[in-house]
Amino acid sequence: AYLSRRLDITSFGDLSLFSSLLYIASILTNPLGKAVSHSTAFVVGKYGKPINGHLTRITRKIILPVGIVSLFWILSIPILQNFFKLETPNLLIIFSPLWIISTLSAITGGYLTGILLFTIPALTTVIESISKLLLTSLFVGLDLADLIYLSTPIAMLLMLGIEWNQSRRQDHKNSLIVDDSQVELISKKFYITSLLSTLSKVAYLSLDIIIAKHFLSPI
Repeated sequence: AYLSRRLDITSFGDLSLFSSLLYIASILTNPLGKAVSHSTAFVVGKYGKPINGHLTRITRKIILPVGIVSLFWILSIPILQNFFKLETPNLLIIFSPLWIISTLSAITGGYLTGILLFTIPALTTVIESISKLLLTSLFVGLDLADLIYLSTPIAMLLMLGIEWNQSRRQDHKNSLIVDDSQVELISKKFYITSLLSTLSKVAYLSLDIIIAKHFLSPI
């Protein structure tokens, strides 16, 4: 409600598009977080405690594919700017690092949930929401509407920093060492099942904005 009173229709539409793109990204990242939580919880159930380096091995396995996705996104910015009829590519450029940030956040959040440290993900969710609100209000108050999208990556980086610090600490303090061949880092079947479940919900919430931004002329 606050933003709808302070932003013009075009800027508010672009902000809605940014939120919809986040929903689209969550189609891939949310199932990843669930798969990491599933894998970690399975290890804890099997061995009685987390194993040393489990988080590190998962991150190394995922970082290259998400890096490729981010690079592909950057190269596609001119095409996407034309597709969404955006005046400037700022929105798409600011969104670029969110592929990596949201993926790492999903991994750390899933890991912490898997080892039953629910307090930290709950706390960081609250911190992210409050930070995003404060930063958004700050940018709008300073009449920097073009930078309002920065509130999301900054807030997510803050959340990731807290979760990553706690996750790494837990990952390296565990003394149990297990060979990689004995542990399935990410269950593909579990990931695909979660992906299909997330796809149906996210598509319903975000595709209308995507279609509107493409077919309707900006005001």
